[in-house]
Amino acid sequence: MKIKIIPDAVLDLFNKLVQRKEGAVEYVRRKCDDIPPQKRFRVVAVAFLLFAMLALFVFGKSMYNIYNGVHSNPAFGNIKQMPMPDKGDSPAINDFYGSEEPVEQTDAPNHRGGAQDAD
Repeated sequence: MKIKIIPDAVLDLFNKLVQRKEGAVEYVRRKCDDIPPQKRFRVVAVAFLLFAMLALFVFGKSMYNIYNGVHSNPAFGNIKQMPMPDKGDSPAINDFYGSEEPVEQTDAPNHRGGAQDAD
């Protein structure tokens, strides 16, 4: 007994889709080959200029919005500000950034490992 994973109708539809895609690619390739090289260069240059102008517009618009404060205070409710030490403070090693409380220090001795623990 042969188990069919994909029905024949789906495979036929997929094959038709692949053939149409290949046909469309060949159609566009033939049409592009028919264009003279000078005109083809102009089409590519105009497409590139439109893309470059659109990219500059998007960049300029975002810089304008940042400068005017449109997007300066996004609402990040789940992110908390990390506490920064003051200028004269020494860094506290027992602070675990991102939590509400500092990490508790234990009275356990430092574990060095190796042959030194054989005492």
